[in-house]
This record gives sequence, structure tokens and C-alpha cells, in this order.
Amino acid sequence: MIKKIRPYHIWDACRHAILVLACLLCFSQSALSSDLGDFEQDATTDETDKKTGDNDYYNDSDHGFLDSFFYAVFDFALVGGGETSWQRVKWTQEEDFVSLKPRQPGEALIPFFRFDSEYQNATGDVYAYDFRVEGGYGPIGLQVRDTHYEEKDPPDKLDYLQIYGLYRMSLGNYVEIDFGLGASTLKGEEHNSGGSFTMPILVHPNRFIGIELRPAWTYINGRYLDDWDLGMDFDYRYAALRIGYRWVHSEHEGLDGPYVGISFRI
Repeated sequence: MIKKIRPYHIWDACRHAILVLACLLCFSQSALSSDLGDFEQDATTDETDKKTGDNDYYNDSDHGFLDSFFYAVFDFALVGGGETSWQRVKWTQEEDFVSLKPRQPGEALIPFFRFDSEYQNATGDVYAYDFRVEGGYGPIGLQVRDTHYEEKDPPDKLDYLQIYGLYRMSLGNYVEIDFGLGASTLKGEEHNSGGSFTMPILVHPNRFIGIELRPAWTYINGRYLDDWDLGMDFDYRYAALRIGYRWVHSEHEGLDGPYVGISFRI
């Protein structure tokens, strides 16, 4: 005997199918959440719109250490370091600067023009192309840095742009510390900008090798973004091979990884 199919049986089957389809869609959406999307949201969403917990990335001890370090560097190097940079580029020998050497063309410190380019293998299947341009004369400089992140699966993109006016301080012939104030922008699914500060520390004891630490701190929509770049340069005349590691962190997300690149200086 053939069993009759009643209308409410058809309705029950459709209802179950809709529920299963909805669950699959929710699962697929969560599975396709991108690292770059998560990072952008965490770095730019106002902290008043997010729940706060006990595991905050920042605390009073972090700020205390940064404040103490900043003021120590400020007192020691601000005035004398800027004057030393000026003396190294204009090079008119003065009694107070007899130990200084004139800046040589192609030297990594206080460049007239410098261009860096790197490829980074970042978190997961995220990779990045980084471009940094710096120009200036003596203690005064300008820096523009653009990092373009791409993610393979799911496909996503994020651009991190930084622009700074630099005060470049030379501590003798082989060490440079800069203060940079400016702005940074994150452009992915949305476009968000904020104030930014950087303090690069460059140590080049000779014309063949150097170590550079380039930290930056950005404040966007009530959120902090940390950027730490530690690299080593292998110099040859006007160019250098660069290797290093870069950490870019919001409160809960990060884009970390090694990089390799080249540098050209005048």
C-alpha cells in the first residue's frame, strides 16, 4: 500500500532542511573568518564597544617603563644628538666635535634618501610587502612606510600606512636614535586612522653590518597598536641586504613573521 504524503509532512521536511542549511551557513561564515579581518577589527574597534577582561594587553607597568625610558633618552640625547647630526652632514670641524667623522655617501645613518623593501611571511597564510622611504638633512627627516598584507584563504587584504616627521639624533658616529610623530592608517574592509609615534634605534658599528630596531605605537579609535621591527643589515656601499622579524599587535590579534629585503641609501 502506498502511503499518502500529507501537507504537514512536506512542511516538516522543509523546516528541517531550512534549519540544517542555516547551521551550515553559520559554520561556513565562522570558518572563513580571516586573520586580517580579525586583526583589523581588533585594532580599530573602540574599546568602549568591546567587553574588557582581566587579560588586557596594556597595564600600568608597561606605561611606566615606556615613560621612564622616554625621559631618559630625552634628557641624554635630544639637544646634543640633533647638533651632532647637523655637524656630521655639514662638516665644518668645530672644537666640540673633534671626534666626529663626516657622514659618507651611502651610509645607513641620517641618510639624505633611503628606500627599503621587504617581503614578510606573516601569521598563518598571510604575507606582506613592505616599503619604507626616508628623506632628510641632518636632524630633520620625513618617513613614509606602507605595508600591504594579503591572505590566501579566505582571500583578504589590509594596508598599514605610517607617515612621520623625524627628529634624528646621532650619538657619535655609529648610533642614531630618532623621534617621529605622525599618523597611521589601517585600510581593509574599513578605513581608520589615528596618531602615531616611533622611536627607531640604529646601530652601525662599521660599513659592513648594522642592527636596527624600529618600534612604533599607534592609537586608533581608542585602541593601541604596537609595531616592533628588529632587523640586521649587511651593507655594501650604497645598498644592503636586510633580514629580520616584525611583530604587529593589537590587543588580542597579531601579524608576526620573518622578513627579507633590500635597502638603498644616498
